[in-house]
Amino acid sequence: MSEQQRYVDVISKRQKRKQKTIILGITFFIVFIFMVVLSENNNTGFIFGITFLILLISLIWFVALIIKNIIDRIKNGSDMFLYIKLNEEGRELLRQQENKSKEEWYEKKLPFEKINNFPENNNLKNVTDMGKKSVKKGINSKNIETGCGIFVIVTFWTVLIWIIVSFTRCTNDISNTHKNEDLTWFAQYACQKEIESRAIYPPSVKIKFRQDKYVKDNSYTIYGTVDSKNALGAMVRQNFACEAIIDEANDKYWVKNLNIE
Repeated sequence: MSEQQRYVDVISKRQKRKQKTIILGITFFIVFIFMVVLSENNNTGFIFGITFLILLISLIWFVALIIKNIIDRIKNGSDMFLYIKLNEEGRELLRQQENKSKEEWYEKKLPFEKINNFPENNNLKNVTDMGKKSVKKGINSKNIETGCGIFVIVTFWTVLIWIIVSFTRCTNDISNTHKNEDLTWFAQYACQKEIESRAIYPPSVKIKFRQDKYVKDNSYTIYGTVDSKNALGAMVRQNFACEAIIDEANDKYWVKNLNIE
């Protein structure tokens, strides 16, 4: 192998490696954003695990390509160094190499062309000539296809993230509503017991609950009014906000915070 051919091979491999690095970088970034979204929605199930695996594989491959590129540059020099070393023969070899890869790509796509686009004399030579002419007319078609491929990847992940986030939010809303319907009475009972324990005359306590709000971690904030006798024996109405923690698994409850005004 001549010195010029070696330079051309190194440059061609670097160009392919650069494309892979860009695609992996985009994939890594999108998957990372996807994981952040899943984490914020408290989704740590099967989808999160698969996403983490894809992220890890992408990261390892991405780092491996970078290391390989660094070793290649140490061994063969920078891109500028290689282009400077190319003489007229080397530049011609590089152009031939680039055109060859594009022609091979086009010929793979050629069988999918409509039959009426073929010459009238559909022999192999005419078909090949037609492919080469098409390559010369649209020499950047492969680059366009690569760009479209990247666009499709980005669009796919964006749509997938949107679907998962929408589904997760709906699931969380349904789950939260279900918990409120099942355990609100438990939280109201806990708050009522706490209010009665603080009252001067517990038998006089009358509580009216207005609304409830689920917070998180089985925590309920209950709002309402309480009528009770004060030290003088007069009935007094006050507003209250009570935060109760319900441990459904262990059938326990406790009041975390109670404000009576």
